[in-house]
Amino acid sequence: MLILSHVKFTPFAAWHVFVWFALQWGVGVMAAGSGLDYKVAITGVPDDKLRTTLEDISYTVLLRKERPPMSLAMLRRRAKRDIPRLLKALKAEGYYGARLTADIDEKAKPVRVTFQVALGLPYLLKSVEIETIGVDTKLRVKLPEPQELGLGLGKPAKARAILNGQESLIGLLRRQGFPFPRIAERKVMVDHGEQTVAVIFHLDPGPTARFGPTRITGLKSVDEGFVRNKVPWQQGDRFNADTLTQIQKRLTKTGLFATVRVMTGETLEAGGLLPVTIAVTERKHRTQSAGVSYKTDEGLGATISWEHRNLLRHGERLRLTAIASEIALAAEAGFRKPEFLRNDQLLCLKLRMAEDRPDAFTSRNLYSSLLVGRKLAKGVVLGGGVAFKAADVEQFGEEDSYGLVSLPVHLGWYTSDNLLDPSHGGRRAHPWSWLAGLASDA
Repeated sequence: MLILSHVKFTPFAAWHVFVWFALQWGVGVMAAGSGLDYKVAITGVPDDKLRTTLEDISYTVLLRKERPPMSLAMLRRRAKRDIPRLLKALKAEGYYGARLTADIDEKAKPVRVTFQVALGLPYLLKSVEIETIGVDTKLRVKLPEPQELGLGLGKPAKARAILNGQESLIGLLRRQGFPFPRIAERKVMVDHGEQTVAVIFHLDPGPTARFGPTRITGLKSVDEGFVRNKVPWQQGDRFNADTLTQIQKRLTKTGLFATVRVMTGETLEAGGLLPVTIAVTERKHRTQSAGVSYKTDEGLGATISWEHRNLLRHGERLRLTAIASEIALAAEAGFRKPEFLRNDQLLCLKLRMAEDRPDAFTSRNLYSSLLVGRKLAKGVVLGGGVAFKAADVEQFGEEDSYGLVSLPVHLGWYTSDNLLDPSHGGRRAHPWSWLAGLASDA
């Protein structure tokens, strides 16, 4: 016990008393444990995905182990603060009439918190209207139907769908020549009597624009003309945001650049021209590689290769490879030139010299080919050329020489969305990788 009588209270003494009480309170809390143990349940939500969403945003669930409350009163306040958060999430899923209560069973061991949800029916999207503001009557603005924005009338009015529709509307205007559209106001009107939702977008398209000068920065060894040949617009063309994505994909697929950024000016220049800047960072264009292998029919093997992906500053690729195994020695050279005579055409040269020594014979051979591929339509390529193979074959003490001239022709059809990691589509062709790359160009 602390005796306070006949003690003169100076500020220094008062501070010691305060510290003593604080320490006593802290010891008591520690003796009582780390906090109140409880469990949480959310009932009335049959959809597992929606119930998981509610659990992910509930402080009562998230803080149960990390920051348990010190009393039942604190637990009640925590659960009460969760109610508006959970109702907001339910409205975002279209349940605008949902009701929610929190019940705490103090007698349960451990204490049980139950959020009881009365979902009701999801409110349906009744109408979507787009009202343009500040638009010159001479400007042509083609407004989409709700279905084009992913907003199906008569379907649940989910907040994410409405926001996605707003983004789609902005993207549509940017494809129509309006670089700076904005939603001045979005109204979401809920009719609890009909259990429907009406949406109105107040759209300000902003001024129309045409492509202005294109500036290219960051080039070191790649020729600027090679990059400009891939730009899908001409100065003075009507602005279309899709072409900005197109040039970014084209440059990325060359394999010459680590980063590609396409930026527009923030304001229009004289005559309604919008300047564009293409900023790139070049990758290292030389690669050396080596590998060791073992095959049951060839034994141990080794491969060494060297590649230059920008030999003549226009994305030309030269690859030299040496291959050795217990039954073969080979040297290969491959050259590929994009935009050969045309932007949609590709030249491929190949030379291979080898000596094969299986048990039955020894063959010294030379193979060379010249192939040209052209993109006929999206995903459709045609390739062909001439190839020659000469060989000296020694077998049973006799030596014979052979020569073969061929005219290979290739027609390919590629519908996959991604050549290396497709999620849908396919291919109908012999797997000539160089032609597949041509087909995948944007």
